[in-house]
Amino acid sequence: MFAPEAVREFFASMLLLAEVVEVTPGVLDLRIVSWNFKHIVHFQKVPGYNAVNVLHGHKEIDILSRP
Repeated sequence: MFAPEAVREFFASMLLLAEVVEVTPGVLDLRIVSWNFKHIVHFQKVPGYNAVNVLHGHKEIDILSRP
């Protein structure tokens, strides 16, 4: 099944603006996988996520949702 033509055209146009980079182990370490974004952006949980990041030697991150 293919995406609608307008969607395919949009993403094709984005390729002209994108920079393609090598996926390295360091890049993979930065990924965040969310199976439920609603729970991740819950404002009371963000300090806990950042505490885990700091404990593991990573920087704090901002987790925001669009209004």
